[in-house]
Amino acid sequence: MDNEKFSANVVTITPEGAAKLLESNTRNRKLRKKIVSRLARDMASDNWAQNGESIKISKDGRLIDGQHRLHACIEAGVPFRILLIRGLDDETQKTMDRNFPRAFSDTLHWQGETATAALGGAIEVSMTWDEQGFLNQHRPVHTPNEKLAWLEANPDIREGVKVAATINRAPLRMPVSVMSPFFMRLNRISAEDAAGFVAHLKSGAELAESHPIYRLRSWVFTMNGQKGSLPREDYVAVSIKAWNAWIQDREIRQLTWKRGGIRSEAFPILIDAMGNSYEDLMEAAKTAVKPGRDSFPDTADLANTDDDAEDCPEEIVI
Repeated sequence: MDNEKFSANVVTITPEGAAKLLESNTRNRKLRKKIVSRLARDMASDNWAQNGESIKISKDGRLIDGQHRLHACIEAGVPFRILLIRGLDDETQKTMDRNFPRAFSDTLHWQGETATAALGGAIEVSMTWDEQGFLNQHRPVHTPNEKLAWLEANPDIREGVKVAATINRAPLRMPVSVMSPFFMRLNRISAEDAAGFVAHLKSGAELAESHPIYRLRSWVFTMNGQKGSLPREDYVAVSIKAWNAWIQDREIRQLTWKRGGIRSEAFPILIDAMGNSYEDLMEAAKTAVKPGRDSFPDTADLANTDDDAEDCPEEIVI
């Protein structure tokens, strides 16, 4: 393979330019529409990062790497900047995308986070729970930039992960990634009540058999003793039912959640002591305080003068 005469330039690719480059996309892997949509959301929200990765064109003008980014540019309807390499040998396509991909937990680690695998999973679960409901927990659908933005807006998920990790220690075993958003939501409803619920759940001391947390602990012990893995949403559903009964001082004789069959149940809704749903409480909190604009930025800060501009090479637009 002879790649000594290839060229490399940072270019701006427009949707029209992307369509033109895709005309030479005659031999590539199967297009994954979910990946295209994730990239398109980053481009449309100005979260696209020029990180040194490239669009690659072979010596004969064939696109050999970059089809998902080009399709995303068209879907987003906005241009993006990227390194464009031309003149590569056709055989180099066989060597591409073979390295171990970086996980979102790696990104969190670089940012100084701890328990990154659990935190990354909890973020994805919580975002999907907010947007689609808990039962729609399938493959990750959010981009790293979307998840980082969510983490910045919801820093209390970290505390949810810490609580879930302590609960997950023997003898109780509950999946951390799905229980973390649950504990975060409890704390948002009532920090004092959440602390009491967690304390009872950890110790199990002096709980009557009709106490909701006693029933929850018994359910967890029973499930953990069975062979095979239980779908993780069952843990959250049963925990919500236990919380709802406990917060309203109701005794229960049986704690179950039926996911299917003739007597299947809808996924339970988290409530406070007054019966208000978590979703309603969060919506009320958003509208309770509407920030006003007390002052405006100095117009000097908004000015874009020639003195502030940097000398830049001529832009290459495709």
